[in-house]
Amino acid sequence: MHLGNKASSSRRRPFRAEGRRTARPSDLPRPVYDELKHNALIQEALTQLHELTGLTAKLCRPVCPKSKIQFGGRDAPFCRQVAALSGGCPVCLRLQTQLLHRLEGKLKPHQLCCPAGIIHLAVPVVVAGNHVATIVGGSVRLKLPSAARFACCCRQLGLDEHNGRLRLLRRAFFSTPTLTPSELAAALRLLQTLAQLFALAPRHLEAGKAPVPEPARVAAVKRFVGDHLAEPITTRQSAQAVGLTNSYFCRLFHESTGQTFHEYLATLRVEAAKGALARTLQPISEIAFAAGFQSIPDFNRVFKHKTQMTPSQYRRNRGRATVA
Repeated sequence: MHLGNKASSSRRRPFRAEGRRTARPSDLPRPVYDELKHNALIQEALTQLHELTGLTAKLCRPVCPKSKIQFGGRDAPFCRQVAALSGGCPVCLRLQTQLLHRLEGKLKPHQLCCPAGIIHLAVPVVVAGNHVATIVGGSVRLKLPSAARFACCCRQLGLDEHNGRLRLLRRAFFSTPTLTPSELAAALRLLQTLAQLFALAPRHLEAGKAPVPEPARVAAVKRFVGDHLAEPITTRQSAQAVGLTNSYFCRLFHESTGQTFHEYLATLRVEAAKGALARTLQPISEIAFAAGFQSIPDFNRVFKHKTQMTPSQYRRNRGRATVA
């Protein structure tokens, strides 16, 4: 049976950690994965996703599988029938391996389509910049099944029209759930949201449990920003200060803090300005430049966006609060 090449038996290291360093399996926060895997609410969410969209989804370790990941009877009917023919589908394993390898290079959702037109996808679960788990799924198709595609698959499987399993295989092929592109995009967005919620779950499982430590380079860049807050600071400068590429730095910072570097910088500068407005009688323009803003209009716009007040209103309100 041949739907594609067999997956390579070689195993790659599981994922990239910060910078150019690649984490060893011993570096993985295994307790976090175990907590997620055995969380009843997470398993229920994945079950409800399947019932709502037809999309299968399973939480797996962030390493390449040795054998095809099974979905507990929720695989596409066609995949189950193909597996029954030969004891396993090498194309499914190959696609799942490719998806997890792609996550090594970029921690974002990836998807691939097999020769039978069935979608396979992988969505990373990231906690404090660490890839702790992967939601692997799919088992739906984008294009309506056709007799021509079925005939092509049969040829690749080496089946002729007299094969006794052909009728079952045909029925399974045409019964695989089909989503429109917009439905698949919506399901993928929902899966991304679930991945983000799953990443928060370990924080609430045990009271008093030590949090996942902040990546050292994120902590370093925060110190860099604190030391140079009054100066013009760009994302590229901050990335270079901790030895990272611009794109990787942006992703690492967002995954660790939940906000972009520009959002963090703006928040820090507004907080510095708020403190000066409340404690001193300095002119607002001096406060703005001391906090690192490059123009008064920019300062006013960002300050109002963050506080819902102008700097003058904030100073007056703080003054009344102090008197009271």
